[in-house]
Amino acid sequence: MREYVLRLREVTKRFGGLKAVDGVSFDVRKGTIVGVIGPNGSGKTTLFNLITGVYRPDGGEIYFEGKPIHGLEPHRIYRMGLVRTFQIPRAFYRMTVLDNVILAARDQIGDGLLSALLKRRRWRKQEARLIEKAMDILEFLGLHDHANSSPASISGGQLRLLELARALISDPKMILLDEPASGIAPSLAKRIFGKIMELRSTFGITFLIIEHRLEYIMDCADWVLVLHKGRIIGEGRPYEVMESEDVLKAYLGEAS
Repeated sequence: MREYVLRLREVTKRFGGLKAVDGVSFDVRKGTIVGVIGPNGSGKTTLFNLITGVYRPDGGEIYFEGKPIHGLEPHRIYRMGLVRTFQIPRAFYRMTVLDNVILAARDQIGDGLLSALLKRRRWRKQEARLIEKAMDILEFLGLHDHANSSPASISGGQLRLLELARALISDPKMILLDEPASGIAPSLAKRIFGKIMELRSTFGITFLIIEHRLEYIMDCADWVLVLHKGRIIGEGRPYEVMESEDVLKAYLGEAS
């Protein structure tokens, strides 16, 4: 169905005798913000790795905009408009903040040597457009003053905003965020989640977000999935989910 941008059906991933993801099924509606919560080791990041092609599932199916993506390579999934950020920000520290953003743009003419030589004029025009677009994104996220700085000179929270900027320049249809508020000041965490909500409402981008700091995901998400030992043990509207006995037991370490 077109209203669902992402669909998982009985997705499983094993590492030896451990089932890190155990028969997970869920749907994500287009233009929504969905939170993924659960105790440490519950399979959240493994789930992201399966969706984005880092891991291949041992069983089950994954569909993005109605097309099967289970087993596709990460760069092919990226080109379809499904992008992600990482729990630990990954920047190129010998490049400027601006260049880090431009590098993530899709379908650049100058990616190959032959293309860069034969299509020099088109490449220069595209480069100018990408610089303008990247600066607009940095301004939106409050990073424009750091455009010509090294990522080494900005804070951890600003590095997370840089990750989001690199996702945005690819014109994503859906973004997977892995703990965007981890280890940063509450004021910056609120700002990041405010930008997420603005991107959803203005551009219709769909978000799937792993987050341990529940106060942010509770205020931001339309729907929440709760993972425990690789299985979904609860889902629903944020505050309804947190009233579930199974969810409370999982967080208290009492779930079987």
